[in-house]
Amino acid sequence: MLGMAIFLASSLVSVWLLAIAIVAMQNAEPVTLWFLTFQSVPIPFGFVFACSVVIGLLAGGLWQIVFPANSKKKTRRPPNRDRV
Repeated sequence: MLGMAIFLASSLVSVWLLAIAIVAMQNAEPVTLWFLTFQSVPIPFGFVFACSVVIGLLAGGLWQIVFPANSKKKTRRPPNRDRV
């Protein structure tokens, strides 16, 4: 089961890398980012897209560390009917 999870995770990352490569090749012109009054130097769109994906993956990973999914389900035990 762990092997399948690793395979799916690596497949997801490889699909993202392929998408980044395709978008970067189609949009090779530089873009300028603005935040409030600050302006960045012109950088290629593919680099901006790749950085956005990496930041999103890191944020998702940190989210799972900070707020782990509750994998232990609370089961309710039936009452012991042998005891009188």
